[in-house]
Amino acid sequence: MGKVNYKEFLARYEQSGMTHKEFGKQEGISSNMVGYYLKRAREEEDGQNGFARIEVKRPVVRFIRITSPGGVIIEIPI
Repeated sequence: MGKVNYKEFLARYEQSGMTHKEFGKQEGISSNMVGYYLKRAREEEDGQNGFARIEVKRPVVRFIRITSPGGVIIEIPI
């Protein structure tokens, strides 16, 4: 299988009505690869690239606070 068009792969999978295992057999790949390709397709749809943008602000008190887009807050004492 050459370069994968994840969007097309997702459409074919959804239209197939098959399980990961069945669809993988048809495509000549493992069910794990089917899952990976579907994950990549959904990340592309969401505009994600596997990295989260974090913002580092200057300390107001005596620590640096980093907040991720998912709401995770990390405070580093200085």
